[in-house]
Amino acid sequence: MEKDACVREAIQHLCTGGMVLGYGHKQRPESIYGNPGLYPGMFPWFFPYGKGGFQNEAMTKWMSRQEHAHHLLMYHDRHFQRDEYFIFLVFSQKQIVDSNSGGYILSERKHFDSISQKICNLDIRLL
Repeated sequence: MEKDACVREAIQHLCTGGMVLGYGHKQRPESIYGNPGLYPGMFPWFFPYGKGGFQNEAMTKWMSRQEHAHHLLMYHDRHFQRDEYFIFLVFSQKQIVDSNSGGYILSERKHFDSISQKICNLDIRLL
């Protein structure tokens, strides 16, 4: 369907009393770090009563985020595997966490001053 046809259909839907679903949001975005309620909030059908998210303090055996994701994806009825959004979010957030924890500059002491000077003098517009 072309954009104009989609817009016409949406306007007609609203004018004839069609229902609309609105999603609210907080002033401050949720963090993906140290937030055991993040996944239960996004996937309430997977985590009844808001329990079972990553880094959950109620777990009897502590697991890393990667181990916990693997455990959930190997669940017996495969409902975590079948949900395309769950897999996408877990993978995307793993990439974010890995890139943030692995992004550092290593230099020898004798070159530190010249490298730090070059970094400080970078033109922000070029980045």
